[in-house]
Order: sequence, then structure tokens, then C-alpha cells
Amino acid sequence: MKTKLILASVLSVTAAIIADGWIGQLRLSTHETVLLSIFIGSLPNFIAVFLISIPFLFSQYDYLKSLLGLTLGVCFYEIMQVHLAWGTFDLFDILFSVSGGAAGWLLYRLLTLFKVHPVKLLGDG
Repeated sequence: MKTKLILASVLSVTAAIIADGWIGQLRLSTHETVLLSIFIGSLPNFIAVFLISIPFLFSQYDYLKSLLGLTLGVCFYEIMQVHLAWGTFDLFDILFSVSGGAAGWLLYRLLTLFKVHPVKLLGDG
């Protein structure tokens, strides 16, 4: 069980890093519209919160508490960038982080609605 949880964690973090790199390249080539630029600039926050929350579905921890902690942690980091020497504070980053948390919650609700529990799907192997 732990091996599968670790594998799910590694795959989620790797996917988030790859997506961030891909979006970084897209950012460089997209400056036509302000709205598209904001969307592409804040999309990594959505992807990070959503993808990194997925391994918690496979753990024995309370998913909703873990998701809330992850979302609040990312939002706290965004707010702290006002006082830190690196990064820039952006309200859209906070909005997209919360949206990623909401998407994770929606995934959880859909799995619960259809009575699918990832931990039981994995078995004891």
C-alpha cells in the first residue's frame, strides 16, 4: 500500500513540474490578450494544488482536511510573497489555487457519489 502511495505521489509531483514547464513555455509565446495571459500565468497554481492533492486520495488520511491544508498552505505562500524577496504577489494565483482545491473537492465528491474509494481500489499490495 505504501509503495503505491509513494508512486502516486511521485507521479503527481512529476506531472505538476512538467505542466509548469510546459506552461512556462506557453507564457513566453502568449501575450496577445490580458485575460489569456492572466489565465496562463496562474494555471500552475491550479495544476499544483489539484495534482498534488490526488495522492491524498490514496492515503488513510482525511482527504478533505489534507486538501484544505494544502490549499491554505499554497494561499499562505502566495500572500507571504508580499514580504519575501522572491516571487510576486498575485490575487489570480490565490484564486486559481482555491479553484484547484475546489476541483480536488469535486473529484472527491464524485468518487464518493459513485461509491469509489481509491484506497480500497488499490488493495493491500
